[in-house]
This record gives sequence, C-alpha cells and structure tokens, in this order.
Amino acid sequence: MVLTRTSFPVLRLLPLLALAIALGGATGAVARESDARSGEVAAAVTDIARLLEVGETSDVYDRVHPDVRNQVPRRAFVSWVTGSDIPADPVVRQVTSMAWTSPLTGITYPQAALVDISWNAVRDGVTIEESETWVFVHDGERWRWFPDITAASIASLLAIEEDTPGAYLPSFRQAAYIRLDRFWQGEFFAAGRQYIPLEIRPVTADAVDTGCGTIPDVRQIAIFYCVYDATVYFDPAFRDDVTGQVGGYGWTMVIAHEWGHHIQAQLGIDIAAPAQEEGLSPMELELQADCLAAIATQDALARGDIGQDEVEAAIAIITLGGDASGTNPDGPGAHGTAAERVAAFEAGFESGFIGCGVDLDPPA
Repeated sequence: MVLTRTSFPVLRLLPLLALAIALGGATGAVARESDARSGEVAAAVTDIARLLEVGETSDVYDRVHPDVRNQVPRRAFVSWVTGSDIPADPVVRQVTSMAWTSPLTGITYPQAALVDISWNAVRDGVTIEESETWVFVHDGERWRWFPDITAASIASLLAIEEDTPGAYLPSFRQAAYIRLDRFWQGEFFAAGRQYIPLEIRPVTADAVDTGCGTIPDVRQIAIFYCVYDATVYFDPAFRDDVTGQVGGYGWTMVIAHEWGHHIQAQLGIDIAAPAQEEGLSPMELELQADCLAAIATQDALARGDIGQDEVEAAIAIITLGGDASGTNPDGPGAHGTAAERVAAFEAGFESGFIGCGVDLDPPA
C-alpha cells in the first residue's frame, strides 16, 4: 500500500464515522424508548379519563399507585374525584421523565413521568383552553397515577363520605367484623348493588345444622362459609390457635377470606358448584377469596384502622394455610400453595378489584 497525504485523513475519519454511526444508533434507540414510554403514559391518561367520564371511579382507584392507595381510602378518593374538575377528554401535550418526590408519601420515585395535559372548558359561556400536570409513577409493571391529593384533605374527604346516604349501620359487636361489613356494604352501595350481611357463628356443639346440611364435627373443618344461609361457622378453638400463632389480625384475615366467599356469592359467582367449563376452579375461587380479603385489608390500612404489623399478620396466616407439597390442586379443599396465596393477596392489595378479576358493577 502506497501512503499519500490524502490517505491519512481517510484513516482518521474511519473510526470517527463508525463512532458517529454507533452514536446515531444509540440515539435512535433512546428516542424509540422515550417514544414508547410517552405512548404508555399517554395511554394511561386516556384510560383514566375515559373511566372518569363514565363514572367508573372505583376502577380508577385501582389504577392509582399503591403508595397513594395505602394512604387514601377508596371512598375518600371517590369523594375527591367527585369534587374535582377532571377533564373528560384531555390532550397530552408533553411527557417529561424524571425522578420525582411525592408531597403525599415523601418518597422519591426514580421512574416518574410529569404529563402536561390540556382540554377545552366552557367558562361563562366562553370556551377556553385549560391545562394542568398529572404525575405517573412506574411500579415495575405499568404506569400508575399519583393524583394530587394532600394528606391534610383525607380526613375531610372521609367526612364527606360519612354524610352521604346509605351510612353504615353496624350489625356486629366486634370492631374487626364491623370494619369488614362496613367496607363491603359501602362498596356495594356505591356500585348500586344490594348488600346482604353475612352471619358469623361460633360452634361449640359436636354437630350443627346449617343451610348446607348437618355438619357432624365442625372441629374437623375448623371454619367454613355456607352459601345457602350466608353464614360463617367456626370452631372457637381454631380461632384461639390462629390468634396464638399470628395475633388478632390473623383471625380477621381468616374471617375476611370467608367474607370473600360471601362477596363472590352475591356477585353471582358460582361457589356451590365450581369447576364449570367457563367458571373458576375450586382453587381459583379460594385464591380469589384471598384477593378480596386483601382489598378490605388495604382499605383498613389506608383508614388507619390497622398498621403494617397487621398486614404482615394477614400474610403470615395465609402462608401457614398454604397447601402442602403434593396436594392435588383440583382436589376438594385445595386453597393454593403458600406462594400462590400470597400472590393472590398482593394482587388485591396492590390493584384492588382489577387484581382480583372482579367487577362490582351490576350487569346491564
């Protein structure tokens, strides 16, 4: 090869050209990633706006970030949405990715998106363009809304709820049962459904007559829900054993699970003859009951009725109640492994009715 003066610049430009091509590819990848992120966030905004427009506020709540939901009870959120001027058809103008610190939780979220939206509003007969910024945070799987609710407003939002028609009238003496019953009655009332309270009966006799027939020895079953008389029957010795192992809220979780079956029955989910071709299997019904129990647990935490220790007790008891290795998942009495039961609980705790695959709205 003969070298000339013109050869040297070419030799120097080759690596630079390769670098430029590489950088261009990297920049394009970053741009595509940014566009995809913006598209996902814009879709989340549209989804929430659509649900709010048709009044599906409970579904919107289940799309709110779990850290917000654990401080803002479901009914308080509904009060906030009802009193807020939320745009029905917002236009996403810009999505800015950044780390963001929530004034409500005090936590800094590295994957946050500040979304500038605008919409047309009529003020005094004049159409004007209004705008605001919504915040979304990625929870590892999807973008979740961080509504602009202040900690100071939560108590007043709950007070609005207490003044609305259909205020709860307790039919139990135990505080834990009252909380569960109040929660489910409120959710059914808000959804326009009739709610039928269940009964809870300790059984000390050897045998008991139920709507499901005569049970010769409740101690062998420990606890069960009878769909035909909407009653939970339990052995007090079993209750004492549960509370002795994991504390009082462990027992509340056991009752909340049975309450989940009561909710399934009222929603028309066939729990008396499961495993139909298009229905849930027996084990799936049990896991869904864990999930529904978690929704009530999350609301109790948000209201300040319980603390994180009680949530951990709930997880502990369902872990202890997981099926033993080798259990036939299609067999009678299968509830799911410990891991499956905890996963079902977490789904309800973090994503509410969406996580449980349940819709409270009455059929059209």
